Amino acid sequence: MILYLIRSILCLAFMLVIYLLFLEKEKMYRFNRFYLVLSIVFSFLVPFIVIEGYSWASQELYGTGATTVDPLVTGHAVIEEQALSTETIVFIIYGLIASALVLRLIRNVYLILSRASKNKRIPFHSAELVLLKNNAVSHNFWNYIFINEEEYANQGIEKEVFAHELAHARQKHTLDILFIELLQAIFWFNPVLIIYRRAIQMNHEFLADEAVVLAYNNPRNYQLLLLDKISGNSRISLGNSLNYRITKKRLIMLALKPANRKTVLLKELAIIPAMLLAVFLFSAKVIAGDQAPAKAPLVDIDIPVSIEIIIPPG
Repeated sequence: MILYLIRSILCLAFMLVIYLLFLEKEKMYRFNRFYLVLSIVFSFLVPFIVIEGYSWASQELYGTGATTVDPLVTGHAVIEEQALSTETIVFIIYGLIASALVLRLIRNVYLILSRASKNKRIPFHSAELVLLKNNAVSHNFWNYIFINEEEYANQGIEKEVFAHELAHARQKHTLDILFIELLQAIFWFNPVLIIYRRAIQMNHEFLADEAVVLAYNNPRNYQLLLLDKISGNSRISLGNSLNYRITKKRLIMLALKPANRKTVLLKELAIIPAMLLAVFLFSAKVIAGDQAPAKAPLVDIDIPVSIEIIIPPG
């Protein structure tokens, strides 16, 4: 089990490095979304793959079926029993923490859905606006777009904000977030999943920004709106993350020209050898026993020997 976890974490880190180095800064957001989710599933499956190898070294000196007996068998049994006991304790602690985190996630989802059911809802295209009385910034969960009721009544919410949040709802970004948060709850000791979660959320913001630009075809005005939000001139935000670093990345991606289609295609195809390399590096390796080339058996052969004794004369 420990070896499986180590292999999966290393594979996850390997696939994440590929994303950060070669894919994140390209305007290929839909493929990147697919890659992020696929690479997580792939990393948890790779350690189950078994690659068989063959050992040509003879395990027995004379090819006999004799086995040796370890004189410390009893001692080893005691050590293994102690290790098993420790492993059980660790597993119980892990299970308790994971269960608590999963229950917390379920509780948070329940609270969000409860908030949607208790407040006024207005149909909005393929989603629903949920009007909140508090000063919460606009955000999305599943098919709900949560906005401030006062701002909505005063028409103080820009059309780009609605388009941004509607893109999150239409593209079902909540599924990705629930998926990664569930994995984080179960594998809470895995630090790579934290970075994956940020990468997925960032990709969602790129996708929603792209939808706004396609809808209104005015990236310059949209960039100015983002700067206005980050400067604190408005209580309404675009997306769930409003800090300088995140907004800076979004502004850069909005100004970036799309990559050459040939370059994008090459990067997409390059994922295949990368995944094959990951399989080779992080799959389980098994030596399939002694496969030494067959040798002619050693046979006792009776060779008749003729001995002639010559006695000299005299």
